Amino acid sequence: MEFGSYASNEIYKESKKYGIKATAISYRDNFILLEYKWKKELIKQTATRFTNLIQGRICDNKFLAIQYLRDHWIHNIPQNIVIESLEEVDWENIKYPIVIKPQKWHGGKWVSVGIKNKKEFQNAFQIAKKEYFRVLIEEQVEWDDYRFLVIGKKIFVTKRLPANITWNWTSTILELIDKENTKRESAKDKLLVPIKIDQEVERMLKNQIITLQTIPKKWETIFLRKNANLSTWGNAIEYTDKTHEENKKLAFQIAKIMDMKIIAIDFLFKDIHQKYSKDNGIVIEINDTPWIRLHHPREKEVVKEILELLFPNSTTWKY
Repeated sequence: MEFGSYASNEIYKESKKYGIKATAISYRDNFILLEYKWKKELIKQTATRFTNLIQGRICDNKFLAIQYLRDHWIHNIPQNIVIESLEEVDWENIKYPIVIKPQKWHGGKWVSVGIKNKKEFQNAFQIAKKEYFRVLIEEQVEWDDYRFLVIGKKIFVTKRLPANITWNWTSTILELIDKENTKRESAKDKLLVPIKIDQEVERMLKNQIITLQTIPKKWETIFLRKNANLSTWGNAIEYTDKTHEENKKLAFQIAKIMDMKIIAIDFLFKDIHQKYSKDNGIVIEINDTPWIRLHHPREKEVVKEILELLFPNSTTWKY
């Protein structure tokens, strides 16, 4: 039997390699009891006793989280507002393009990026509203998407790419999506989930004046979404060693502000090789229970750092 969470399955398997006893408390709820020598720790996915309840609630509220960082002198925070109905919108002062998403929930689902007119705004609002009664309206920055994962004194960075397909001689976009899904379904590690054709994909294609029956131009890459979460069929590239050291220090600073030893911070960078600045960086979200499969192929290192945080000196030997 397996847990419903990728992180829980990895932690359960890897802990045993270090002599840490792992007992499944609930497969459905992803609860594991870890025991090493005299010490016991409960873990749920990547949430541990270090996951502060109050700070976790702040992370869960996308508007409050950004406001909290702004109040603690973290610069370059996106402008945003929260609304519960379209009657609250000051249409004359909306500056497109914008991002629309539920005020709560993680994973990038129900997020609409690149909204550029009133009709798209209304449609995106209804999508987000179905999932949470408050909807976040946020300015959009056209930079690359990165996830910084802080675990104690260790950091992992990945560049996140939206779902996309690339020209393949005579295949249509629909055929390319089918081929990509076949490849994903046959992969042993099941890192990427199959791409689904939803309203956001259809809107993206329409904005590019193409359809599912279009054959891409030679060497052309077609992006199917703008948000880059794995849960919305994106993928990720390891970027820790390519990241400017000052940007890593900023992630550690945010972890300290949030008083959390395991935390993920989502940034947009124009150039991650350069230092975070007004013209080269913005914080968009923070996450208290981060996904570890985003950090492929370094998931085992991530798990090792979590175990080391819970049981110091328990993972001193290497693979």
